[in-house]
Amino acid sequence: VRFNIAWRSAAWQLVEAHTLSIPYAGGSRIDMPVVLLESTSTGRRAWFANFHNPADTPNLGNNARWRAEAAGIEIAHLTDLHLQDGVPVVVTGDFNERAEIFCRFTAGGVFSAAAGGSTGAGCIPPSSMQVDWIFGSTGVSFDDYAVTDTGRASDHAMVHARATLAAGE
Repeated sequence: VRFNIAWRSAAWQLVEAHTLSIPYAGGSRIDMPVVLLESTSTGRRAWFANFHNPADTPNLGNNARWRAEAAGIEIAHLTDLHLQDGVPVVVTGDFNERAEIFCRFTAGGVFSAAAGGSTGAGCIPPSSMQVDWIFGSTGVSFDDYAVTDTGRASDHAMVHARATLAAGE
């Protein structure tokens, strides 16, 4: 499976799954996963999504146009999911952008970044940014954000944080 989401089946059960067709390098479409999970202990639900937007490389060329289109699709879809019934959304991904994707995700006031920075109008990104991000909608709070070297496991450091669903969510 090229892109996926994994969870502990003792803690979460799948309620719904679908994919979102995102433009990748040169505009070719790739399906990215979106799942609705329910906590086996509390019954609380949350949407989870994972995306990989195209980079600019000598082999792939300049993909700024496709990254921008992909981000628009991703943000619109996840915002709609959250606004339908208030179910929190957690999204991770290699967005291959720093301030650009941060400002786009947080501009509407629905999403915040685990790495910190502003939400809503007046974009102020966190002081240290990766191309890999964790965002959460209202109803999600983050702590213990860290960037950890992965050695040979990946060409990226691993970003991770603890996400907590607000009471009643």
